[in-house]
Amino acid sequence: MKKVALIVLMMISANANAGIIYSEDFSTDPGFTSLAPSLVNWNSGAENYQAETYRNNNQKYWAYKDVPSFQSTALKTISVDIFYETLNQLTYPAFRFFADEPIESASLTNPYGLGFSQYNCCNDPDRFAVYDGLTGSREISTNHITSGVWYNILMEFSSDLTFDALVTERNSGNVILDAEDLTYADTSYSYFGIGYYATISPNVGPTTMLVDNIQITTVPAPQSGVLFAFGLLLLINARLLQDKISQGKMIRV
Repeated sequence: MKKVALIVLMMISANANAGIIYSEDFSTDPGFTSLAPSLVNWNSGAENYQAETYRNNNQKYWAYKDVPSFQSTALKTISVDIFYETLNQLTYPAFRFFADEPIESASLTNPYGLGFSQYNCCNDPDRFAVYDGLTGSREISTNHITSGVWYNILMEFSSDLTFDALVTERNSGNVILDAEDLTYADTSYSYFGIGYYATISPNVGPTTMLVDNIQITTVPAPQSGVLFAFGLLLLINARLLQDKISQGKMIRV
């Protein structure tokens, strides 16, 4: 009976942690749809995904992947590693989510989406930005980013429409961005994309971004199987209690 109770507890624990909706280390082809296969593609030798982006309104330097549809309010974490081989102004390689399949510009409800991007503009380039989704608000890092360094991006979400964003150098742990209680939009998403996807005037480039170790988690919804397991565990405890009483191992008062 005790073994059965242990198995039930393991079932409950497994279901409680079953919130990963996407995880990829790029050791195999991730099956992304690329709008520019020669410039945005899986690097099988390095086992990551690369996007060479330009500011150009004639091409879409972009690849995307479908994920199980979810509300942004159900998000728990987004974790991604990125590396810049080059950094050029106004090329904005990004990682962001979309409600609709991002094939044509008309499908973009907002050019930013929930996610992050290199922010390389104006008189203060080489920074990092996170975006909240449909409102287009952004938080820009005070510290600069550089080429030749792997960064980890960790975004942690709460159901009250706020999230924390932490960007660190993966090896040294140096902090690039540490922001708390940023707001985000309550939106349904079905895709994420990597690269640059916009229609603005061209200029020089490129910026080359590498992406690795993507993990997206949501808060698990209550499941009937979990509720059943809890009920079964209660019945087992009641049975164990009854057995102890009948065997004289407990004194009733």
